[in-house]
Amino acid sequence: MQKLNARERWSGAHLISLIILGLMFITFGCGELQDETVIGVKKQALDSDHTRVIHECSQAISGSWWTYDETDWPTGTTYGSYAYISNDTGAWGLLLDNTYNGSVRGWWTSCRSTYSPSVVNYNNPPCQMTYGDLDTASLYDCQGSCASATHFHGGQCKPFMNLVAYRSGLYQNPNYAWKSFPSDDDIDNWSTDADEIPWATYNNIEPGDYLRRTDGHALIILRKIDSSNVVVLDSNWVNGGDGYETIGSHVLGFSGTGNNNLGNYRVLKCAYNGNC
Repeated sequence: MQKLNARERWSGAHLISLIILGLMFITFGCGELQDETVIGVKKQALDSDHTRVIHECSQAISGSWWTYDETDWPTGTTYGSYAYISNDTGAWGLLLDNTYNGSVRGWWTSCRSTYSPSVVNYNNPPCQMTYGDLDTASLYDCQGSCASATHFHGGQCKPFMNLVAYRSGLYQNPNYAWKSFPSDDDIDNWSTDADEIPWATYNNIEPGDYLRRTDGHALIILRKIDSSNVVVLDSNWVNGGDGYETIGSHVLGFSGTGNNNLGNYRVLKCAYNGNC
């Protein structure tokens, strides 16, 4: 057999290298490898707006935008460890200004009152908030001393979800004015088209989506694992449930009844495209 000279050997090796690089380009060149979330065996890249909301959720529960993202949020129950509402009393005040029941400011924000520490807005189930009226945000969310608090509070579920959306910077009216999500009655009559307020399915939700059950709960999707394991952020669910108004994350799925079944919720897709 005739031996190849050095130049021919280099040319052959170079050709092989080019072929390998070409195969690698075909395999990886059409896919984004960054900012992806694993959904079962499927990968789906989040857009920047949904990513921003996930960062705000991380801030709400831990005090940092970077503690968790849509790929590593814990599946166990995680309690809010940060005084989220008193960190931005301006946004909290806007929320109170826009949640009335008749003439009472902040009625739907919490079972606490805005005008007297000894009076509650409503008491079914019993209100477990002890310290501070709503105007004293630091007392309300810490329920006493922030230095010794282990669970922090965010109010009722629907106002809390609206607060997170507003503070993300993506759901506001011009000049930083408050913007309220559609009311329960409006949602009941809203279009179920895919870009409006459709019923939730495992395939049509993604991290950062706002889910709302008009006669029940409200939450934000944090992480998709499978149809039985979807991590969500909310207030007034963990640490005793209704009446405790604790910020937390936990797992729900597409089975069961009532608030436990994500299939009973509507998805506010319209919050991202300006349709509501």
